[in-house]
Amino acid sequence: MGYREVDACRQFAKSPFTDDTESYKHKLAKELLYGWLVETENNSNDDCHFANFGWRKNWGVYMEIPFYESSDVFYFEDSGGLTRTGEFGIMENYDRGKVLFIPDIVIFHKGTPLYVIEVVHMHPVTAEKFEIMDTFFHSRKTGAYLYVIQAETILVHTSIPEDLKPEVYWLGHGQV
Repeated sequence: MGYREVDACRQFAKSPFTDDTESYKHKLAKELLYGWLVETENNSNDDCHFANFGWRKNWGVYMEIPFYESSDVFYFEDSGGLTRTGEFGIMENYDRGKVLFIPDIVIFHKGTPLYVIEVVHMHPVTAEKFEIMDTFFHSRKTGAYLYVIQAETILVHTSIPEDLKPEVYWLGHGQV
């Protein structure tokens, strides 16, 4: 499974929600889901459909991409400090401000985050993290779906699933 060039982001981005004690189940489930999403995107012409998700592949699927105080909802187009020459990259010495949150997976649709995905195993999404993500989207007068998916729900599948039974919230305006 090929990962996009967001490893560079992890070197510079630290979030109050980044935890070095990530469980193996969480890590495996997150990477498995990410792999399925990327595979779906790679095997699609433009419209991507996977389990509970539907998107256009113009900006793609990213794992652990940081959202900063200075980030714009048109993340790659209007946020400073980014490079995009075929793949996403971050400028090392550019001050983007404080990291607000780093979701497990984000699916972009028409340039903006449409799905923010959190895989949970031992630790649920805290009220504090939810509030920060909700405020981020609300303050930018837009929204995104937050899908909270249990790691076990992902790991029981031996092939690409049709439904992941997520808890769904609308960031920017509260629960769906």
